[in-house]
Amino acid sequence: MDIKKKQENFIHGLIVWATINAALQRSNTYGEFSPNDKRWNMRVYMQSQLEEITQEYKDEVDDKKHMKNISVFANAISAEHGSILKDGRFRIGIAQKALNLYLKYMWCQGKIGRPPHCPFDGIVINELRQLDKNAEYRWTKSDSISDYRKWVEAAKKEAGDMSLAEWELNVWEKGTD
Repeated sequence: MDIKKKQENFIHGLIVWATINAALQRSNTYGEFSPNDKRWNMRVYMQSQLEEITQEYKDEVDDKKHMKNISVFANAISAEHGSILKDGRFRIGIAQKALNLYLKYMWCQGKIGRPPHCPFDGIVINELRQLDKNAEYRWTKSDSISDYRKWVEAAKKEAGDMSLAEWELNVWEKGTD
């Protein structure tokens, strides 16, 4: 393997683990009894699922397909690793954070086109002034594609003519100032 490929693999590994850590930190994902080796296995499985799903994003993906991919991702993790998950479930809020953040990294690296949405976390959700009052505000608690759809609708109002991916980059930059 040449040095360029090793460099790419190194950066990709950092991206994967940054994505998974961001999705799982403070999310109360695991059940009470979840051994570290099983947690590790789930992270490896998450990586394989993220990489597989991302292949679909070489071409443009619409809102409906993207939301389906989030649900499929959540269900796949739940089916494979439910025994170590809180309530046996990998919640939609955590799944969207992982998938959307991974897509953002891949887009910023020039590996895929612009993703249809952005990672919804506390910073982004707090920017949604027109969010439906019945929507769950805490992404770590939400297990509803309906809540996610409400976040997307509110973000589109905030973004105006910008894509959600571009709008979120501005939100993120503002939050780091």
